[in-house]
Amino acid sequence: MGRALRIAWFAFVLAVGSLLATWSWRSDFDAAFGAAVRLAIWGTTTVDDFRRWPGNDLAPSVSPRPFPRRAQPASPPEVELLAGRRQPLAAALESTRTLAFLVVRDGEIVFEWGGEGRAPREQSQWFSVTKSVLATLVAMAVDDGILASLSRPVTDFVPELAPHGFGGVTLRHLLDMTSGIDYDESDNPFGEHVLMNYTPSIERQVLGFRLAGTPGARWSYKSGDTALLSLALRRALAARRGPGATLTAYAQARLWSPLGMEHPGTWSVDQEGGLEKAWCCLAGSARDLARIGVLYLARGAPGGTRLLAERWADEAFAPMPDAGEWRAHRFSWWSARPQAQGILAIGKDGQFLHVDPARRTIIVRLGRSQGDAGVGRWAALFESLATHAW
Repeated sequence: MGRALRIAWFAFVLAVGSLLATWSWRSDFDAAFGAAVRLAIWGTTTVDDFRRWPGNDLAPSVSPRPFPRRAQPASPPEVELLAGRRQPLAAALESTRTLAFLVVRDGEIVFEWGGEGRAPREQSQWFSVTKSVLATLVAMAVDDGILASLSRPVTDFVPELAPHGFGGVTLRHLLDMTSGIDYDESDNPFGEHVLMNYTPSIERQVLGFRLAGTPGARWSYKSGDTALLSLALRRALAARRGPGATLTAYAQARLWSPLGMEHPGTWSVDQEGGLEKAWCCLAGSARDLARIGVLYLARGAPGGTRLLAERWADEAFAPMPDAGEWRAHRFSWWSARPQAQGILAIGKDGQFLHVDPARRTIIVRLGRSQGDAGVGRWAALFESLATHAW
């Protein structure tokens, strides 16, 4: 072995050792080793992760409610997704590696587009759009009496964290991401967030969380908040419905089936029979994601059937405080700017669900990347298309 090769091998072993030591401190060696193997084999996360992770299946509804197509919608406008570059909508979507794009106005499809050989009926991972779906399930669990209220301390469900000051962290804090948990949302491979994405034991890592600030004092985007919230909901479901209860089964019963989803879905879990990756890893079609938008557009009662208390729609659509662009966030939904219409669910690599109640419009975009357009440019595109006379 040459000197250069020996140096490279030593550097590799040192890096792997450092990674395992850091991750073991945040979890334990077995979980850290399993996460490192997955990272080495699978590489960075993609919209196709659901194909390789263990996962729980969501079945299409036995009474699907496909969106009808408008007979003669207006042609889509030219758009300026990239500053100074005006082009046809389809060209803008293709140049940004969009996989599916859907515009629904008044319950009808007025524009639908698929890229890279995919159709809007095919599954794709929604990444952090999943956070908004989990928020919906949490609200439904309050409606169903599974959770008494959002003011309950998380230690009612995860008592292991009580000795570490979590008695002051409520479900509301987790839902709004104001928990004060010491969690860095970073792609640094030595950080907690990358470990969270690859660990075979989410619960073990969550039980190692500690506080860095006062609960409720400050907003900070953290997938760790969602992970802890999902563990609390999973345990609440198990207490009411038996130890085999899962978030997936609850989503099937309360969302997928009653909303009339047309296509299968998959919710990735950390291991077979384990906990759902609730901050990132629900996969479904663009059309079925649009039906989540229908739930909010109908203020919780799509087709006249009450699935969600109206107060949750009130909360989602309430004017958000002016905290700067992309800092207006509550109930695990976003608003681009305080004056913007509607709400957004946003996921890595440009997964979006835009719901505009004033214009009765839902827009879904799924993709491999955002392209060269930032989140603000995409939000502006959605607002522009919502005003178009389809």
